[in-house]
Amino acid sequence: MNDAVDRAESLFLRLRDQGVSFMVPGGEFNVFGLSLARGLVDLGIPCFGQASDWPVDRGGDCPLIDAPIRLATSGLVVVDIRAIQGRANRTEPIALDRLRKLGPERLVFLLDTDDSTNRITPKDIPTLVSHENRLFEVEGWRLPWCFGLMPSTLPKIERINPGPRTDVINRAFTPSFHQGLRDHLDAILLPRLAERRPIDRSLDPGTDRVRTAYMRRLSEADICLAYGGQFMPDITSNPFLMRSQAALMNHAQFHGGPVLFRWDSWRFWESLACGAATVHVDLEKYGCHLPVMPTNWVHYVGLDLGNLERDIDRLLSPETDRRAIGEAGRTWVRQHYSPVAQAFRLISSLALAGRG
Repeated sequence: MNDAVDRAESLFLRLRDQGVSFMVPGGEFNVFGLSLARGLVDLGIPCFGQASDWPVDRGGDCPLIDAPIRLATSGLVVVDIRAIQGRANRTEPIALDRLRKLGPERLVFLLDTDDSTNRITPKDIPTLVSHENRLFEVEGWRLPWCFGLMPSTLPKIERINPGPRTDVINRAFTPSFHQGLRDHLDAILLPRLAERRPIDRSLDPGTDRVRTAYMRRLSEADICLAYGGQFMPDITSNPFLMRSQAALMNHAQFHGGPVLFRWDSWRFWESLACGAATVHVDLEKYGCHLPVMPTNWVHYVGLDLGNLERDIDRLLSPETDRRAIGEAGRTWVRQHYSPVAQAFRLISSLALAGRG
């Protein structure tokens, strides 16, 4: 462990001296990059990239030094995986060999925030992957990551002056596709909750996650529903699907099922940060993988779909201290998933892997 600590300290000093470069395709800054760049800069590490790629309406002030990518001199190069595949805005893909030729003295990380966890990643370049699931193993050097807190989230919460908590349950999901879990729980859970508590279904105009009114409602609600995702069964017993998905399934395998994809969401992290008792499914039970896992019924409320009535009764019971769950979740998310915490985890992950 002392060796890892020494490597982390050495790597930090190196990054502070050489900086970090962000490669982003087509002006679409990766959501991980929003937190990583902000956290690294707050740790005193300069970050380089195209400042025009930074979505100010989502991430606050741009922490990037507006400069060409410094592949040959940066201590670390962070690459949005879409830049490898040329998927964003039909940009020309960056060849992996170009990154490999940088050599071991130039560290490289890929970022993958796609809504599913079914992309094969390189074996020799580590990739931070959101929505990772332990029940579906995909080939590649993969490190579980998450959306976490955007740089503007905590300052926005701190600026509001919320009223007291009410018995309202917040359910303010913007409609979207491929949300089978959300649709399922809306059909069978929401009516049961509505019989016992008022439900707030209102949406703010525009992008609700950046609006102060939305944060205020989260800060005043007793409970916030933050479930979402799409289940997929183990398709290995279906010859047709195995043939049609051969490119993936030759490099992946199920360890149970059904597997929950697309389970990570902004609402989950924002609800925790606002101190509401945050409701999702039991992340551990359904294989959802985070660098640091929350504890069910301590930091959040994770529903067991096989015992839904039991969990509804427990959630709304006078004996359940929802305020304590909300406060524990608020403390947990700030400790482990603020921009600085995620930047520090990146450095520690590199050091534990013997890199740097």
